[in-house]
Amino acid sequence: MSKEIGTTTEDFRQHLLDGGILDPEGVHHEFVSGLHGRKLDFDIIPERSQLFGEWVMVAAQKIEELYPDIDRSHLALLSVANGTNRLVGPVAERLGGHVTALKTEKISPKAVKLTAKDRQRLIKLKPTLVVAIEDVGTRGTTSATAIQSAREAGAERVEALNTWQRRENLEELEAIGAVYNSIIYEPLPTLSPEECRATGYCAQGWEFIPHD
Repeated sequence: MSKEIGTTTEDFRQHLLDGGILDPEGVHHEFVSGLHGRKLDFDIIPERSQLFGEWVMVAAQKIEELYPDIDRSHLALLSVANGTNRLVGPVAERLGGHVTALKTEKISPKAVKLTAKDRQRLIKLKPTLVVAIEDVGTRGTTSATAIQSAREAGAERVEALNTWQRRENLEELEAIGAVYNSIIYEPLPTLSPEECRATGYCAQGWEFIPHD
């Protein structure tokens, strides 16, 4: 892995913005939820880049900070497909101590489930804690389905960790009673289509990119 380029959350946040993950001025997207806003696209970060290495580092540091007493052999990290499928393995490796990395697969635009292989691994391992890692928290819709999939496989404690929480509250995680934390907490303007057309990005004439 490439040399790390930062050690703090603020360093990482700035490197993300410098790396172009946020829509530029004059452009906004429609999200899977139907909301409008400037998209944070972690998928553009190359896997062997310095920025990806820093993402791994800050995620591991946050987990160590949040759960200092957890036995690593009883900890599992759960991806939220497709965004963090490539992240959980390197983070688990960095944490050491036999941390397990589990992956999910999409079953619809807003829902994921454990892969068949990793569902069986979770059932067998019975980890004390599962942390579902998401790149961007907007409403928590997809993370909630990952958590429900882990619960259905027998996990008793499943919490969420967002790299960037873009809204004050993640309603879908709260609706299922899931604890969630974030590495970067910075709410960004996230508007309903009606709000956007009336006073937001659409009203200002910003380029609109529909969800594909």
